[in-house]
Amino acid sequence: MGFIRDTKALTAGKHAARALEEGRTTFLYSHNVPMSMGTLSGPVPDSAEVIEAIEATGWRLCDMEFAPMHAKSGTILLLFRAANYR
Repeated sequence: MGFIRDTKALTAGKHAARALEEGRTTFLYSHNVPMSMGTLSGPVPDSAEVIEAIEATGWRLCDMEFAPMHAKSGTILLLFRAANYR
C-alpha cells in the first residue's frame, strides 16, 4: 500500500481499537473520498483498506452511506457494531 493509504487505514484502526477499549458497541467512522476518484464504476480509493483495518480490531460493518460534500469530494459514513454485540 502507499503511504497515504497506509496512514488512513492505520488511523481508522487506532480509532476503532480505542472505541472498543472504551466499551463502545457502536462505531461511526467518516471517510473522505475525492469525487474525481469515486464517481466512476470501480474501486473507491482507500475505502476497502479502511473497512478492513476497522474490522480487524473487532468491529463488523453494519451499514454505510455516501454523503456528497461538494463538487470535489464526499464522505462515506461507515456504521460498525462490535463483533461480539447482538
